[in-house]
Amino acid sequence: MRVGRELLAYREERAKQAGCLHLNLDSGTHRTDAHRFYLRERLDIVAFHFDKAVEAG
Repeated sequence: MRVGRELLAYREERAKQAGCLHLNLDSGTHRTDAHRFYLRERLDIVAFHFDKAVEAG
């Protein structure tokens, strides 16, 4: 088992123990290898996270 899979399995088990119903993560749009991994591990893309820097006024 690879490190990424082990870490994800650990986090999922901790979420179950804590009574969580979902395990969420954010990943930068440039991390295409990570996205392939998450999809392979059966995570779903359920939202886009948008951000805009605001200058102090």
